[in-house]
Amino acid sequence: MSVQLIIPPLMNQKGDLFGSGVPYMSMEVPYLAAYLREKGLNVTIIDAFGEKPYQFTDAGATHFLKGLRVEEVMARLDSKSEAIFLSSNSGFVSNYGIAYDYLLTLIKQIKAAIKAPLIMTGNFATIHFKDFLNAGADYVLLAEYELSSHQLLEALRAQDPRAIESIDGIAFLRNGKLVVRPKQHFLEDLDSLPFPAFDLLPLENYWRLKYSHGPYQGKYLPLLTSRGCPLGCTFCFVPGIWGRSWKIRSAKNVADELQHFVEKFNVRDFHVEDFNPTVRKDRIVELCKEIIQRNLKIHLKFAAGTKVETYDDVTLEWMAQAGVNYISISPESGSPRMLKIMQKMFDHAYALERIRTMTRLGIRSQACFVMGYPGETDEDLRLTERYIERLADAGADEVTLFIMTPVPGSPASTEENWNYENYEQLSFSPTWRKEYRKLARLRVKWYVLFFTRKLFRRPITSLKSLVNMFTGRFETKYEMTAYRIWDTYRRMYLGF
Repeated sequence: MSVQLIIPPLMNQKGDLFGSGVPYMSMEVPYLAAYLREKGLNVTIIDAFGEKPYQFTDAGATHFLKGLRVEEVMARLDSKSEAIFLSSNSGFVSNYGIAYDYLLTLIKQIKAAIKAPLIMTGNFATIHFKDFLNAGADYVLLAEYELSSHQLLEALRAQDPRAIESIDGIAFLRNGKLVVRPKQHFLEDLDSLPFPAFDLLPLENYWRLKYSHGPYQGKYLPLLTSRGCPLGCTFCFVPGIWGRSWKIRSAKNVADELQHFVEKFNVRDFHVEDFNPTVRKDRIVELCKEIIQRNLKIHLKFAAGTKVETYDDVTLEWMAQAGVNYISISPESGSPRMLKIMQKMFDHAYALERIRTMTRLGIRSQACFVMGYPGETDEDLRLTERYIERLADAGADEVTLFIMTPVPGSPASTEENWNYENYEQLSFSPTWRKEYRKLARLRVKWYVLFFTRKLFRRPITSLKSLVNMFTGRFETKYEMTAYRIWDTYRRMYLGF
């Protein structure tokens, strides 16, 4: 049986310097490809971003696409494919940057041209499955879907509608009526999955970009050591898809994957993309010991964020020995009152101590904040500003300031009457918000405040950041973002 898997292009908001246009190398599609390949299927991937990452296409007044146009994807489709899987997300950790209209157009064109069943996957499709079914998709697989994908293909091959209806985590239309089987069970043994089929992606194209989610320091791959998250932050879509399920891979299995890709691709840089990787510090320490014992000589970057209270100084020392050189944490706000509203647990004093330890150990650190959350007052904002100052004094290398946008599938997305017109507008610079100008000015002020304070406290480190920007050996996302903005601008407007 021959199947094709499609990764959508990247949606970029014009003029957004703070978060739009970050490429997340897909993990969900390579995981699915590896699983189906292990089952004996012939699998190919169309990576609509990775195949042409420097092709920019105007997508209206506010956005442009990076990657293949719809007609180029259609030209790559094999009319003999027995099934087509279309992912709604270019990456695993984000529900922003969705090429929504692009996906709807592609669905309609695929269904008009090819008889094979079209199956939607991804976080966004799990939440908005009705939209994609109404556009013509035959099935949407909900949440985790390696097992359900093969079950569906087997049921289609056997022409068994009852078997399709019994699949855990599926939605489809039958005779115009919606049939939904919500996801009830998540894979317990993640070690049983084959390693992602990154060999099916145009890796060299990603590496030539010189920017990624974590700071780019040469050839890299994303790494997933767990799935789900046990917490319930109201701005996050994960609880709505995974509940509070948190499933882990063993330290040995993760180390096996690291060693496999070191040997296969000579990759030495891995970007950890878990929603919450450090829930169990004993597992992290065990992984570090495996890496050291195998003498892998790699770097690990916890690019998507960690729960800082779940590790201590001893853990950090093991992490540094194993090659961890970048850790992101997420205070979200300097206001305890706002943290309660967000249902976000965060210990401000404890985090400052861990930042000091990271600085001592040579681990670069990032702290992420959400501005403009519903109910936030000027006093809450002042508390965040003060905490940013304290982070700079403690040695944090960078802060990232996101203006609140409702993430599809999060509780916060339904708590307010949000005023956006389409899903493409959901980015970290939501210009459609009435408070946007005020928050944007404050964001610039806080960036200047942080980096000025950092310059006086750590002048050598600050000057080194300028050197890193020009050499392309980035140690922070801030350095890499400056390069990404320049690279995009020169290619779009200067033509070289």
